[in-house]
Amino acid sequence: QYIVLGRQDDTLVHVNGEKTNPVPMEEIIRCSPLVKQVAIVGHNQLCTAALVQLNLEEAFNYDFQEIDEKIWRRVEQANTYAPSHSRLVRSLVKILPMNRVLPMTDKDNLMRGRVQASFDPTIAQEDRVC
Repeated sequence: QYIVLGRQDDTLVHVNGEKTNPVPMEEIIRCSPLVKQVAIVGHNQLCTAALVQLNLEEAFNYDFQEIDEKIWRRVEQANTYAPSHSRLVRSLVKILPMNRVLPMTDKDNLMRGRVQASFDPTIAQEDRVC
């Protein structure tokens, strides 16, 4: 008997060899009405980071401080289910500008390779202290 927990190409392998399955964390964060899409990244990095695309219709009801706090609360919930090496720190949760979107397939799956390529400069700018 087999249980499929995710696709192999969804697995992030960190520089220290630890592995992260980002899908469960993404699903928890995506449950927020403020979040349209989220990508957990960190392949070939020391730790994980999150790129959050806002649901603009909902986001216009709040100021940025409220949005940031509500999203962080959802991230904390996701962290409770994540192994310690996969947990997100607040400084590595990036809310994308309203004119940026995460690349998706026709089936609404994240294009992880394109996410990594498109947003690598954004991720690299941050001090990657976990």
